[in-house]
Amino acid sequence: GLVITVEARPNNLHYPYARNWFYTIQRVTGVMLFFFITFHVLNFRFGLIPGLNTMSVATHADQSFSIVHNEFVRPWIFVIYLIGITATVWHLANGIWLFLVDWGITIGERAQRLTGYACIAFGVFLLAVGINAAVAFIHPGGLLGRFM
Repeated sequence: GLVITVEARPNNLHYPYARNWFYTIQRVTGVMLFFFITFHVLNFRFGLIPGLNTMSVATHADQSFSIVHNEFVRPWIFVIYLIGITATVWHLANGIWLFLVDWGITIGERAQRLTGYACIAFGVFLLAVGINAAVAFIHPGGLLGRFM
């Protein structure tokens, strides 16, 4: 994925069509995810980021909620995770649409538009679930817990 990104030649500045921007955003979110997942694994799996979490969730499974909670109450960590969740959702939803089009599963303009809407709806749903899950580490029940 990173090799494809390095070799890519985006043309969205010369031809500012939506699909050209989506191509560029797909590459940008891919790079973001590489660094986000690396950060996530080093921090929670191994506890190796200096000044942050010193306990590995893998070796302290009984304390995993409190370990994540103690990280998420730091606003900048929480913002990193919100950005990571958003980038992940974009990359997945747009990637599904690209797969369907590139492999000839979705043929024709109307079919591509409808699957585009389905991928957007799927992405919005996943984003809501992801943000709610992140908030739930700070406020029990997440965003939905306030309404129930």
